[in-house]
Amino acid sequence: MNNPIPLPPSLQVGQWQPVDQGLSGAVVLRGNLQGQACYLKITPHTHRMPVRAEHERLRWLQGRVPVPPVILYMEDQTHQFLVTAAITGVEAMAYEAEPHVRIRQLARAIRQLHDLPVANCPFRWTIDEQIAFARKTVEMQAVNVDLLDDEFRHRTPDDLLQELIALRPGYWDPVVVHGDAYSENILLEPATGRVAAFLDVGHSGVADRYTDFAMIHDDLISTYGEPGWQAFLHEYGHTGPDPQRLRFYRLFNEFL
Repeated sequence: MNNPIPLPPSLQVGQWQPVDQGLSGAVVLRGNLQGQACYLKITPHTHRMPVRAEHERLRWLQGRVPVPPVILYMEDQTHQFLVTAAITGVEAMAYEAEPHVRIRQLARAIRQLHDLPVANCPFRWTIDEQIAFARKTVEMQAVNVDLLDDEFRHRTPDDLLQELIALRPGYWDPVVVHGDAYSENILLEPATGRVAAFLDVGHSGVADRYTDFAMIHDDLISTYGEPGWQAFLHEYGHTGPDPQRLRFYRLFNEFL
């Protein structure tokens, strides 16, 4: 494999193949290490979301909800390297079941995470911290305009940031969120529909539940329309949806 990032000696024994760069800009490789199928994720220390954050959250989530076991984490002078076990499962929206069953299992998965006690979680992402993250992303010119949702693609990152600030919610409903809760990051067991693993948890922590709802909304609207979104809210047990908070977090997701 022609990897532009030199690997530490302990990782050179693995047989690695590129998966993709990831939407976050991390380098992601698939391979085998210590006789185990696994994934290697690499970011520089200067990355706005270095894999150290994911490693810390995986350690905390382990034993609380299903997440990939950490095989190895290490750093050199320039980069951070995270190796996690490959997990057998299907993406939540690809689970072979009737749509209402698929939506029910997705709602149960998110509820399982959101029901964790917030007092025990060491990671926080308040509304002001999320706005500051969005502002930093704009300042770093790190918004990938080619990946913006069609609804926002005609606008500049700075314009989106100004709307985000203007929409700042006056209410915070904290739960332990996934933080990147698109369906491809939630694996279900094919036989049971239970959660096999939550993936890509580098943004996980205590934040408003709409942080996750916004991503799930967009997934469900694109596949099942408004009835799918309403079915999710019913299965999750959330009444009185808040359109302004939903808009705020849908905008915020464009900066991740």
